[in-house]
Order: sequence, then structure tokens, then C-alpha cells
Amino acid sequence: MSIAANTSGNIPTYRFYVTYDEDEYEVFPLNFLSTMLVDELETGQVFYRRKFSGPLMFGTNSEEIEDDGVTVHNRMDDWLLFWGIEHTLDDPCGNIDFVIKKTVGGVEETYWTGFFSTSEGEIDIDKCTFEVTPLPTDDYTVILKKGDIQYNILGAGLDRMTTRALRGAIDKTYDRGIWLYHAADDNIIEYLAGVLDPGCAVSTTFFTAANNPATGATNHLKLLSIAQKSDIINPASTDAANIAMLSWNELMDILWSMFQVKWTYDPAGAGTFTIEHISFWTKNLGLDLRGDLMTVATNKYTYLKEKMPKFEKFAFMESYNPDFYGVPIYYDSNCVDQDPATYTKNTVVNVTTDLEFIYTNPEAISSDGFVILCNYLDGADYYVLIELGMYAGEIRLNNHLAWANLHYRYYMHNRVLLTGSMNGAAETFFTAQKTKQQECSVIVCPIDEYDPDDEIATELGQTYFGGALATVKKSELKPSGEIHFNLLYGPADNEETVISDPKYMLIEEGINGTPTNCLDLDAIISEASGVNLQVLIKFVVFNSADVAVWNNGAGETWTMLAGAGPYNITLADDGGGIVTAALEGGGRIYFGATVWEVVGDPSWNVWFDYGAGCRYCT
Repeated sequence: MSIAANTSGNIPTYRFYVTYDEDEYEVFPLNFLSTMLVDELETGQVFYRRKFSGPLMFGTNSEEIEDDGVTVHNRMDDWLLFWGIEHTLDDPCGNIDFVIKKTVGGVEETYWTGFFSTSEGEIDIDKCTFEVTPLPTDDYTVILKKGDIQYNILGAGLDRMTTRALRGAIDKTYDRGIWLYHAADDNIIEYLAGVLDPGCAVSTTFFTAANNPATGATNHLKLLSIAQKSDIINPASTDAANIAMLSWNELMDILWSMFQVKWTYDPAGAGTFTIEHISFWTKNLGLDLRGDLMTVATNKYTYLKEKMPKFEKFAFMESYNPDFYGVPIYYDSNCVDQDPATYTKNTVVNVTTDLEFIYTNPEAISSDGFVILCNYLDGADYYVLIELGMYAGEIRLNNHLAWANLHYRYYMHNRVLLTGSMNGAAETFFTAQKTKQQECSVIVCPIDEYDPDDEIATELGQTYFGGALATVKKSELKPSGEIHFNLLYGPADNEETVISDPKYMLIEEGINGTPTNCLDLDAIISEASGVNLQVLIKFVVFNSADVAVWNNGAGETWTMLAGAGPYNITLADDGGGIVTAALEGGGRIYFGATVWEVVGDPSWNVWFDYGAGCRYCT
């Protein structure tokens, strides 16, 4: 049997085969020429899949005559085959493999492979027809089938890690976490990948490189840990969590929402999962359609407004401190969706990272879900990272995983527009999404020259969009060889710069975090300064009636020598004992938010943590 179409002077012929219970049968669909193969990004992913757009119809009492003009096939045999599987064998859920073979110029090749069952089709007993749209069999078929299956990550026998949260009066040890990813130890990513494909490898520079590829600066994501939330709420409990269900897709959704990380899979060898930031996935130049007569003067385009929200809002399961609560990324432009009913995109993550909120308000935290901690190694011990918040300017534990800081580092790519508002301030982003859409058609021969993952040069992009290359939103390949394209264009990328760690000075009450008489302060700096730093501090003392009874006038200046730190400073009691008296009577010392001034290097950020022992001293 042959179904032929004219393709640039070649006559391709197609043959169709199904395999059921290890037996192969040639079948003869009626309407193949009206079907297409569709290349489109898998929903929410960065990889394309080639899917069948049908349906195919099998059956009827019609005949198909071979090219030799002699051999005759009755399509009723196809009906009897599928009806037999459905009815006689009573196996409507049985797997049926499907293969299309294509021959051009005497050379046969596999055109497409898929599968189906009779339960996925439409059966017409009166007309003796069976219609079905096959599903693809490709590199991702098995992976995606198992991607939503949950596994108990606490019952997988993975080694636990211990980390210490230490800031001011907070000193807590958490010993029930598991590495999210660790290059030399058990970790959740490799465990779940191995469940999907035993023996596979995981490749990631995002979680392993010394400098993070998305920021160009020190990588603080090499030692992330994950724990069931109840084990962080009460780490000393004798009733440790033993069940925490998580699937591959759920984990990848978490990584995408927090870090803009995607994954692909290559089955070559033992199989490799690649997990990287969205900026990692670059494209090669593929087809050049500028000289194709079918695409000349097709320079018509529209905007995909449904993918252009005005607000991008983000939320964890719980958050209290302002950097963890965060503010939306916002675009003040008529180019984005202007309908209040649809112009907000909400992202909610089944994770809590506001560790200090958990520590101070455990009763406000649900025991469901996960906590992810950002750790660092000091000697042989792990500690939770302390960092300046990029929105509120507070220095807290695990701030690296606050929305303000996640946006600052990992959300400079793939934005709706190249300019907007991030963390409450105007921002120019590195890259923006492609939202201008063009439709055109072309005949590609041989079809192997086309890869949907490649960029395409067109007259519209090169002439009217400043040399922009198009990416494939969707392509529809007909048996004739004609491809109908939905192409996307975006603005030219901005130059990327290194996203450096903010420098901070954390001033805490007490010596090494231990409260004394409220006049002793520790000044801890995030890194050694190359210049001397002078910090001017002014403070006011209130009595128990909240009446200001003393201030230190012009303030005191601390000098921190270059390359040194941390420092312990004792404030002079210029009040002749009034400070001590006020504090002993239930008063308090107040440090205003605007009294800090760093001389020598204005890029330093200063934050004073009152602490429980100093804001209201007794």
C-alpha cells in the first residue's frame, strides 16, 4: 500500500504497522494525508516533542491496492484486528505500538513512532471503524509517565545532614535534612532521577560550579538541604518525620519557581538529566527562510498578551519577614495585559524558607510541606547562610532563599519585558520572553534539515526586528513536506553583568550574640573590607514610660580597619548612669533606621538587630 504526496519532485510513500502482544500487523488508515506531526514545547518545559495530530481512521469495507496494481488489502481486516483486541480479547487497555515508515527514492526510514490502546479511540460498531490519535514514543515517554509518581524521600535511606542556624540569640541545630543536591553525597535530585531511569547521571553547573552561571558570582546553592517542615519546627522532637512524599515533577516545579531552573533528558549511554538555569538553554541557527518564495511578504505578526502579565506575584506557604514575603515584579507598560481579571500571574510554592519566622512563631507554621535551607561549610561544620535582604535591607538567616534575593539573582532572565520593577525599584533585565508571533509556511526537503529547537532566520526578523531570530512556538508537518510555523520574536538581549553579593554589616546586641547590659555591640561584616570603615551610630534611651531621657548627641564613630573584623564595641554611657538606670527600670535603647553612615565605602549596608535583650532591657 502507498499513500503518496508530491514533495519538490519526490514521491514519498508511507506504510503503517502496529504491534500487539509481540505480533506485527500492517494496517491501512483512510485519512493519513489530513494528519500532521506537530512539534511543540512540552507544557512548562524547554524540550520539544513531536506529537501526532489526527485522528487516524481504520476499518470500513474499502480496498487498498498496492503500487503493483495486483495486491489488494481490505480495510475490514483493520477493523477486525482492533475490534478483536477490544471485544474478543477483552483488552481495551492493552498497549499497541504504532510505526510509520516513509520511503523516498528507494530509501526507507522511520517517519514517526507512537502507541495507543483501543480504549483511547472511538469505536463505531455500525460503520466498522476505529478512530484514534496515537501518543508519541520518544526519549521522554517513560520519564513523563513516571514523573508524577510520588516517592517517600525520607524512606529512601538517604544520609541525613546537620546544619546550625546561628545569629544573635538564635542558636538551633537541625539534623534531619537531606541534601537537595550534593556532588559527593546522597541527594534528592539524583535519587528521584534514578527512580525514573535507574543508573542515569545528573549534570548541573547551576548547583555545582564555584561561580553560579546565572549570576557570575559566588555560588551559594552548592549546599542546599531540604527537610520535612515538622522537623524544622521542632528539630528536637522524639517523633521525627518518617514520611515525606515528593515526585520528580513536584521537585522540578519547586526549582523552577524558586530559581528558574529547567531540565532535559538525553537517553544516550546510561541516560543523563541536565538541570540548569533558564539562561543556559541557548539555540543554534537552523533554517534560513529569507530566500523561500512561500515566506516572502508574510510579515504579519501579533502579540501574545496572555503571556504578558502586568504583575508576577510569588508566595511561599508561610512567610513573615518582608524579604521572604517579597513584592511583585511589575511592568508599567501598555504592552502587557491591562485586564485586572487576568493581568496577574501567581506562583505559589509548597515550601517555607523564612527560618526565623519558623523559629519565633512555630505555632503559625503548618507541618505540611518542606523547608529548604541554604548552607555553607565552615571547617567541618555546616551553617545556615546569613545574608542581607535586597528589599527590606534586613540581615537574616536563610535570606538567600527569600523572594527578594531569589529575584535579585535568578530572575534577571526570561522576564515579560526588558524593563520593569523588581524589589520596589526600577530594573533593566538581561533577557525577555518572545511574544511577537508570526505564521508562515514552507516546504523543507529533506525534513532532517529542520530541528524545532533551532532558531530560524526570516525576512520579518532580519529586516524589521533588527536582525532578530525566531524560535518555534509550534510547527505542523504535513505528509507533503509542508510545514506551517508559529514563530516567536523578542527584543535583543541586554548585556549581562555579574550579580555580586551585597556587602553588609550586621550589628547585634551583646558579645557574640549573648546579651549583656545593652551597651555591648558586635559588628559583623560579610567580607573583609579593602579600606577602613567608619560607622557613625546615634542612639536614644527611653524610660519605662517611653519618654526619651538621654541620647548620645553627635553619636560615636567606630573605625574598622581594612581586612579585619568582626568587632566588639562598648558604647560609652555619657548619661552619667542614666542609661543604666533607665534600662534597669524597664526602659529601652532605640537605634533609628537612618542613623547609620559608613565612611570609606558607601556600598556597605548596615542593619542593627535589636534582639530580645536590647529592645526592652530589664
